[in-house]
Amino acid sequence: MENIEINQIADDAQIFEENNDEQLPGEDVATYWARFIRHHGNDLRQVPHHLLTTELIMVALNDDVLAFYDLDVPDITYDICKYAISRRWDILGSTLVINHFITRELCEIAFAQDESAIVYIPEEMQTPEMYELIVRKKSKQFHHVPDSIKTPEMCMSAVDNDGRALRGVPSQFINAELCVKAVTTHYKAIFYVPIELLTEEIWMIAFCYPPTHIKIGKTIETKIKYRLKRFDWATQRSQIGITLKFCEALLDLDGMQINCIPDQFQNHDTYIRAIRQNALAITKIPVEQLTFDICEALVMKDGSMLKYIVEKVIPLKNPVLTKQLKNSPEVEELAVRQNGLALQYVKTKSKTKKICDIALAQNPCAIKFVPATSGIITVARGIAALRADGNSVKFMTDKMKCNILINDWNNIQYFPPECQTIDVLIVVVKCALNVAVF
Repeated sequence: MENIEINQIADDAQIFEENNDEQLPGEDVATYWARFIRHHGNDLRQVPHHLLTTELIMVALNDDVLAFYDLDVPDITYDICKYAISRRWDILGSTLVINHFITRELCEIAFAQDESAIVYIPEEMQTPEMYELIVRKKSKQFHHVPDSIKTPEMCMSAVDNDGRALRGVPSQFINAELCVKAVTTHYKAIFYVPIELLTEEIWMIAFCYPPTHIKIGKTIETKIKYRLKRFDWATQRSQIGITLKFCEALLDLDGMQINCIPDQFQNHDTYIRAIRQNALAITKIPVEQLTFDICEALVMKDGSMLKYIVEKVIPLKNPVLTKQLKNSPEVEELAVRQNGLALQYVKTKSKTKKICDIALAQNPCAIKFVPATSGIITVARGIAALRADGNSVKFMTDKMKCNILINDWNNIQYFPPECQTIDVLIVVVKCALNVAVF
């Protein structure tokens, strides 16, 4: 039905003020509902049943085809089904259509929109032409093609188009070459590879190698990241074919997979490899497996993870590791060398001149965590911290603030507004006028 015909009822009713959802003065009920449904098809159920006509239903479907699911069998005609399916192919799978109106014509209309409609088409209404299109364009649905007409060539063509077609390949046609081809075109094909054919190569292709097909708007990185989320599911099915080489390649891509690899490959070396890729992998490692080397690797990757060591590792009932961490400054030094702000997690008694110097060299803003009594906060360091982050001034003494402004009163521009107090501004004015501050 053409849009002109569908909208005719609205035009005949001389609709006006279309955005007004209330019944207008002098407007009869039938005209009101015709106007209302034209823009609120999803509210079709509100229409009084005695006013529900085929034409009004068509108007509703034109606005929102999902209104079809609000209809009851007595209200539906073949033409309504045909129009709804022409707007949205998967309506072919609704119970109403399947049980009361399914015809070859409706199947062809749905299939012409999307070959996935084959899932709703009764076998007796499927045609060779449909199967041919599925092999060429929608191989994901290959399992709906009857096995009786499948050939090795057809199967290879299907998996070459979409690896998930492996699901529909008869067992007598499945071999190592076909499985490799399938996983190459779509990583999810690994879920359909017979367990006895799983190899290191197939695992590598599925989860470690760059994908061969990238959708517009996607990147290789996002595609691989999405894949890796499914690795745990795949290992729950089988771990056959997984090797240490594969596990190392996997961890180089995503260290957070450390707890998903087989137990026999979880060891000191793979733990460190995982952490070097992602420091948060430490949360996936059994606490009883943590060592001093692992802690060093952790803060070398992300110095801020010193917090994790202080709060989670040291309190553990592991006297050897706890003693090493408490008595060795190496971990704290490595942490502030990687991230100066990690100084905040260093014990006060351990904040030596050496560690503070390292932290300030890495990030001047670490000045906020340097003990005021340490004597290592110079004016130059104060200025560097202020210019890197104005909020650093909140952690400085009044004397340091004055010295910074005496050095150059233009430094006031880096002070946050709430820190530009009367006393501070007086110092600025005196410096600008060359008047002694003290």
